[in-house]
Amino acid sequence: MTRTLALARPLAPALELPVLAWRYWKVLAATSQMELRQKYAGSLLGSIWIILYPLIFLSIYLFLYLVIFKMRFPGYSELNYVVFVFSGLIPYLFLMESLSRGAVIIRENMHLLRNVIVPPELVVVRVVLVAMMGQVVSFAALLILLAISGDFTWRIVFLPVMLLFALMFLVGIAFFIASLGAIFSDVANVVNLLLLFLLFVSPLAFQPSMVPENLQLIVVLNPLTYFFEAFRWTLLDSYPASGLRVLAFPVMSLAVFAAGAAFFKNFKGLMVDHV
Repeated sequence: MTRTLALARPLAPALELPVLAWRYWKVLAATSQMELRQKYAGSLLGSIWIILYPLIFLSIYLFLYLVIFKMRFPGYSELNYVVFVFSGLIPYLFLMESLSRGAVIIRENMHLLRNVIVPPELVVVRVVLVAMMGQVVSFAALLILLAISGDFTWRIVFLPVMLLFALMFLVGIAFFIASLGAIFSDVANVVNLLLLFLLFVSPLAFQPSMVPENLQLIVVLNPLTYFFEAFRWTLLDSYPASGLRVLAFPVMSLAVFAAGAAFFKNFKGLMVDHV
């Protein structure tokens, strides 16, 4: 009994979070919708940017790899390659927005935290939810491309499950970043540089098997490898995803979520006092 309690104690913050989200779901939903509207308020194109931004990003990436580097996969048409890149780019944009916003979210919302209007955990969760709302539109565009290319797979039924694990994974990382970002303002700059670095060393426009043997450690230690593999296994019939890497993603997500929630809870009091 004592051993069970000792094992459950580190998981307590992660187990408390769904209870908090259920208790404050109306506040969480309202503030998420408000932040999504404010994100594009005042811009000329407004909410059109939700789909325009990933498409522009995709076009730049494809120009770089298809036109300049002349990247080709055996047995892949250009449309298949577009779908391959897009299926990795959407999770990457989900990650990029979650973490870049997560680095500054506590400082921006300290007035809410000091007045105990919203539990600080849910302020971080809201950032990831808003990022996911934006990417849902991109997934809809990807599904249309999949239908055109004929690369559909029955495994697409697991997409909601993968999105749930992605949500947990990014909330866990955002907890770490938000905690440190509340105390050190430099964290936001470091996170943006790290995201730029990951964009080029992650298997977004190339397959992990294409990396030379002496550099395979970069692929193995890169968490985005498992992030992309899980989504590509779910979405693409033609993609030879590694079963171990796909299974590693849910395990990694649960571990990061639990560790991030525990870290955030331990630093919560320090954050409010420091800022």
